[in-house]
Amino acid sequence: MVIVAVVASTLFGCSTHPTVYSDNGAYMGREVVVTEAPPPVVLEARAGDPRPGYVWVEGGWVWRDRRWVWERGHWIQPPHHTATWVSGHYYYRNGRHVYVPGHWTR
Repeated sequence: MVIVAVVASTLFGCSTHPTVYSDNGAYMGREVVVTEAPPPVVLEARAGDPRPGYVWVEGGWVWRDRRWVWERGHWIQPPHHTATWVSGHYYYRNGRHVYVPGHWTR
């Protein structure tokens, strides 16, 4: 069973599609319709040494304040030991640019 937690809305040049959770509360994703495709990926080196238990999150373009903003790669501690990071990604569907923000899975 899938439960829809947030209703679609239009806000500042983008619309957010439902945030969806499974019946056990696991995050299943959220899509944001944006006005344009992201710029080319910026190549950057992995910075510094990780602390124990941290994972590297690659840099990427994120949709913020009605525009694409580069978010640098960084080390981050997962919210729990079984969490896996899913990078934000972009695709084009039905004539619309769609962005799915990065998020943790269980």
